[in-house]
Amino acid sequence: MAVAAIPPSFYSPYLDDQLSKLAAKQIPWERAKLLSQEECTLLRSLEKIPVQQRGSVFAKQGAEYAKLYIDLLRKLQRVDTVQAVLVSISNMLADPDTLHYFHDLSKDDPLDPYQPIVKCLTMDTEEEFVHLESLRILALLIARNQPRDIAAQALNAVLIKKQFRTAVWKEGGCISGKYDIVNLFLELAKSAVKEKVTRVIVATWRNLLEIAPKENVPSMFVVRLLPFIQSLSDRKWSDEDIVEDIGYLKEELSTRLEGLTTFDEYVSELETGHLVWSPAHESDDFWRLNASRIGNEDDGKLVKRLVELLKTSTDPLVLAVAANDVGKFVKHGGDRAKNMIGELGGKTRVMELMANENPDVRYYALMAVQQLMSMH
Repeated sequence: MAVAAIPPSFYSPYLDDQLSKLAAKQIPWERAKLLSQEECTLLRSLEKIPVQQRGSVFAKQGAEYAKLYIDLLRKLQRVDTVQAVLVSISNMLADPDTLHYFHDLSKDDPLDPYQPIVKCLTMDTEEEFVHLESLRILALLIARNQPRDIAAQALNAVLIKKQFRTAVWKEGGCISGKYDIVNLFLELAKSAVKEKVTRVIVATWRNLLEIAPKENVPSMFVVRLLPFIQSLSDRKWSDEDIVEDIGYLKEELSTRLEGLTTFDEYVSELETGHLVWSPAHESDDFWRLNASRIGNEDDGKLVKRLVELLKTSTDPLVLAVAANDVGKFVKHGGDRAKNMIGELGGKTRVMELMANENPDVRYYALMAVQQLMSMH
């Protein structure tokens, strides 16, 4: 029995191989005492149809099969039968049009479809397919909830009008700069399988660079977008729009990023919130030369942003680097720097971070506190 394709974002060569092997096994459903004759008939009737040709069956009986599979997971205990049901669910979910059948089960039982699948995670077996495939199915059901998809499609239709785009942007709760779309799209592009996905992402980057360069160039700089664009330019594309957009991005980014200094890179990191261990953070020479500028620029805007990251970020890397920067700033900025950090609440925050669960965060917070407590 052939196995339908799992959506690209849920590919796993290992799981897909196990899926194929298990799908080829015949399960004696009639011997399973917990199954009714009607349930056995439904299972057997579907086995006679190739996976790729089951769409017409699901179009008519999708709700019936979704309920059947979830009910079976609720009551079956044997590993081989649970495996077989998970294979059946995965094959069914390979067709996106069947997702809503599983989501609709919650109308009759709020625990469905998730609770019976979660039960598989606690199944006492050394056979890992049950646990891993259950996780994949849960991820697929959660990530592709139909009401959200429909809402996104409706929003897409509304956003064709410029005045609506402006209104949505001003509302803030739906779209905001804090989500850093440049970096999110970069991660999507790296794993994109289909050319049309890359085309949409590249076109979006071009729009961001053309329409709002001031807001987006820093993020493009920090996430190293130019090297990625250069790698895309070496690939062959069937779509001429992709080639043109890649060429524009490559030339424009090269021009805009040419001549940027280490200080510019540091400012970009602060603005985007993507603090990483780039050279500026660890260089005493950088802080010796720039501590005063960081404290004075735009009425202390950069220091305020640094403390804001300390207070709001949950990323251990960002917290560790930010705590390091506080220590460097105070060390080379003197009493004025120390006072600025204290007045902004940075001293209290780094003291709190000394109890953080992450060892790097604790270490750099301790180093920062030592500088804040030292006599200059």
